[in-house]
Amino acid sequence: MLHQKNYGICDIRKVSRYCYYAGLGAGFFGLACMVFLYICKIPITRVIPPCFFHEITGYYCPGCGGTRAILALLRGSLIECVCYHPFVLYAAICYTVYMGSHSLELFTRGKVNGINLKPVYFYLGAVLIVTQCLGKNYWSIWYKFLM
Repeated sequence: MLHQKNYGICDIRKVSRYCYYAGLGAGFFGLACMVFLYICKIPITRVIPPCFFHEITGYYCPGCGGTRAILALLRGSLIECVCYHPFVLYAAICYTVYMGSHSLELFTRGKVNGINLKPVYFYLGAVLIVTQCLGKNYWSIWYKFLM
């Protein structure tokens, strides 16, 4: 029988381990891309196109500000990162804690358990994305109205 705390997943530890390995792969891929862009002296703004949704409609999409937030986070400017897109800092913290706890579990051979993914983490992330999108568009409309 499925336990309620496993959110309908029979083997939550196995799924968490797969997510850990996928996270390691994504982290190494992202790091390799950043090193490549740095060595080749290619600005990230040349690689990533501008937001088509914003160019066409004039409104901000749920991801607008994400690239600037990542660049601010890489510079260590946390306040600037949150102002551009709060989800980026939230995702970076979740990634660091999740990967750190599972690395610790591997190094201690299971004596310390890594954290499990829970739906509340995804819901909080979705709330951050929707809130920032609605907030930016709200203030953008008011700013245009006042000018």
